[in-house]
Amino acid sequence: MFCAAVAVALFANGRWQWGLATALLALILSVCNVAGTIDEFEKHEIRFSVMETVSEIFKVMLRWEAKYLYEIQEKQQQPTVGSAIIQEGRIITLTGLGTLLRRYEESQEKTDASALICQEAVYLAFRRFETDDEVMLAALSLLSIIGKNEKVRQRILLEADTFGLDAPVRAIRKALQRAKTIQDDEAREMQSAEIQRKGFLALGSLADGDGNMARLVVQEGGADSALEAIDWFRCHADVINWALWAMFIVCYEDASNKFVLIQSHGIPKVLQAMRNCPDRLDVCRHGIALLFDWLREDTATCHPTHRLDMWRIRDMARSAGLHDVVLEILEAYSEVPDVVMMGTELLAGTGYQKTELPTVQIEELD
Repeated sequence: MFCAAVAVALFANGRWQWGLATALLALILSVCNVAGTIDEFEKHEIRFSVMETVSEIFKVMLRWEAKYLYEIQEKQQQPTVGSAIIQEGRIITLTGLGTLLRRYEESQEKTDASALICQEAVYLAFRRFETDDEVMLAALSLLSIIGKNEKVRQRILLEADTFGLDAPVRAIRKALQRAKTIQDDEAREMQSAEIQRKGFLALGSLADGDGNMARLVVQEGGADSALEAIDWFRCHADVINWALWAMFIVCYEDASNKFVLIQSHGIPKVLQAMRNCPDRLDVCRHGIALLFDWLREDTATCHPTHRLDMWRIRDMARSAGLHDVVLEILEAYSEVPDVVMMGTELLAGTGYQKTELPTVQIEELD
């Protein structure tokens, strides 16, 4: 009925091509309903696909939330997880988030308005389905691609009660807690790992090039969550890689953030993550870059309230096995100039003297 009504409206406005396509979809839906060959997810995917704007998709999600809140008020109790209203909302939210993500990725012009609507949809998911791994994966995936938008970042900073960074960080942390209870279920474990990966992509995207957002990520516990994730998902190189990347983003030239992560035993945990994934260049590159940033002394380490004792930190790194890890990486990736440069600097800056250090020609870095 919905598609048929839309088709009539489009025909009335002279939009014949859209009207014809929508009428055809209405016919397909009717036939499939009679034949019983289409499920609720497919119905909503088709429904959302004919909507012209992202705001129309989000309005469907909002109408469900209003219905959900009305039911709570009427019955004076929260609906159970398996109730019809929850199942309906789950389907609408999952298909809505997926459609918004595809629309945003495919759009030639990624406007502020569309990014903000996507953000509202993401936070609706955080509000209503925080314990649902599949919904959280969809929400964090969408957040990761809108995170660089300045209006999205401003809203997080200025409207923290509604769009605070605590929501995605909490979703990442709780998903990790659920992951630790999984037993003999590879599919769920892979999904849990993907939630962490997308979560750190989202946090890194939000913080990239924005000092205020970077400090907020650390204050809300996002960087500590990254350390916890690399400690748990020891064999998931993609989780480790993007967690290291996110930590590098939030720590770059920020002494206070470096201080927090180093105090949280960041150095031994990062070194162990690099030991666990020696065959992944991206993990080794991000790990080397993070350690290089933590152990170098520059104006960023001379913060008046977070002055880092670099000699003590370098001793800590040596004790945690820095030299052995870096030497193994240099041997494995001797033809990767940036890895060799940072690795040799790390060895030289932490007193390594056993063998001659490799050299990198400047032109190799161009």
